[in-house]
Amino acid sequence: MPPRMVARHRLLSNMWMELLWLILVTLAINGRFKNANHQAVVNSNYSRLSIATFQNSAQEAIVYPLKIKSEEKSVLDEPITSSEMYKRKMSKDLELAKLKKLVKDKQLKQETNVKSESVEEILA
Repeated sequence: MPPRMVARHRLLSNMWMELLWLILVTLAINGRFKNANHQAVVNSNYSRLSIATFQNSAQEAIVYPLKIKSEEKSVLDEPITSSEMYKRKMSKDLELAKLKKLVKDKQLKQETNVKSESVEEILA
């Protein structure tokens, strides 16, 4: 295989391994880490390409965390289907969005009340 093809093959293999590692770690950590800084050691002789992908399991697939340490709390209480897990996440996200909107509306209302009071004081 020509050196250029070998380098390309290594690059694609490394990208696939990085993606596979990310998927496996996500399943294995049982929700211990919400976000992590992404760092990579790259070869300065070659450019690096990152591709964002989204993986979904079959809707009827049973989802459950791996075994946990005795002092940890499980993310899921019982095994559920992938579609149920998605519904729970989406309903939680919608509830959070509603709460954020309520807070924002309340803050906006308070700001307009303060502004209208100051205008009334000026005109009085």
